[in-house]
Amino acid sequence: MGFLPFPQLSPVHASKEPEKSIQEIAQGLIGSIMSVKVILADEDNKKLIFSEKEAAWSKYSKQVNVGDIFEVRVGYVEDYGAFVHLRFPDGLYHLTGLIHVSEVSWDLIQMSEIS
Repeated sequence: MGFLPFPQLSPVHASKEPEKSIQEIAQGLIGSIMSVKVILADEDNKKLIFSEKEAAWSKYSKQVNVGDIFEVRVGYVEDYGAFVHLRFPDGLYHLTGLIHVSEVSWDLIQMSEIS
């Protein structure tokens, strides 16, 4: 038995139902089967930590190439840019990426500052 921290969940969960809280998303996962990658195995301290996000990266990163165009859903915004979830042909959001603030149109930044 191990621990799967919420930040290590795949973006597919939050993207399906963005109006749900972290707790509601987590409750909905009880009993589900998912692919995870072991990111920490510390036998001395009996710690086992998993990442669904890392497992998704291993599986889907091969499908992402420089120059590809994806539809995305904005996950959250920081001062330095926006984290977006990439929508794959299966309609699900498997990976998260950063759009750096320097890559965002100034028009869009000014509009967001006004609203």
